[in-house]
Amino acid sequence: MQRRKQPLERSIAGVTGVLNWHPARGVLWCTQGNLVVLLSLETGHYYTLNEIGARVWACLCESRPVDHISALIAAEYDAPHLLPVISGDVDVLLTDLWKHRLIEPVARPSNPRVDIGRQQLAKEARGHPPRHFEVDRKAIPPSRVPSRLFCLASLVIIHWSLKAFGLRRVLVHIYRLGVGSGFNVSDDWLKETSLRVVLARAWYPFSTQCLHQSLCLLWLVRRAGADAKLRVGVLAYPFQAHAWVEHRGKPLNESDEQLRLYSPFPSLEPGDC
Repeated sequence: MQRRKQPLERSIAGVTGVLNWHPARGVLWCTQGNLVVLLSLETGHYYTLNEIGARVWACLCESRPVDHISALIAAEYDAPHLLPVISGDVDVLLTDLWKHRLIEPVARPSNPRVDIGRQQLAKEARGHPPRHFEVDRKAIPPSRVPSRLFCLASLVIIHWSLKAFGLRRVLVHIYRLGVGSGFNVSDDWLKETSLRVVLARAWYPFSTQCLHQSLCLLWLVRRAGADAKLRVGVLAYPFQAHAWVEHRGKPLNESDEQLRLYSPFPSLEPGDC
């Protein structure tokens, strides 16, 4: 992962009660050859881990304790004499990942009574979606294809909302919209809406990216009651990121041939936000 030349704001040594680390909420990752690419929904930034960093990340995903990771890497590369150096490098990488809020510490077991209370709250909450993901029943009928002016206005809102609130909060809002309203969105409606969003991007005077266009389309489709999702993929050499919208497993605003070039992140579900 590329590091910025600035002092670290936090240090792993300053955290007490840490047994191990795991990926932070709102962080997605995918493999691209021997590399691992991370996407932070909080900031919208991408991070690339080299082969050794990818191995460390795999260990974090497996909930391996920190003190075991260095020994495991030293054994895999048949370099036990370099264990102190490897341990130092692993600590630096973990510190960098924590600084960018890509990992979270797993704390030591707390009071059993507190754990029981948390389990009870989780049990009572089953069947009741979190407030941020409540279904909005005010979905628009799909027979009304959004006008070109409305698509342009929606793109403006998405563009400036991303600047003001970030990717995660924008997605939280979009995923609250009226999916499950009972409307039957037709293929013609989806095709025409996708085309109008493309035209809106061409008319928009400010520079936008595929992410803005895809979020705009995602917003319109979910307002109509369809269960669409945002997908993101990456290409390592040269690095490129691409976003598109998927409905029932099929891309709406991109071709299957073009998407074969990218390694996709997992599908962005409401709970990932």
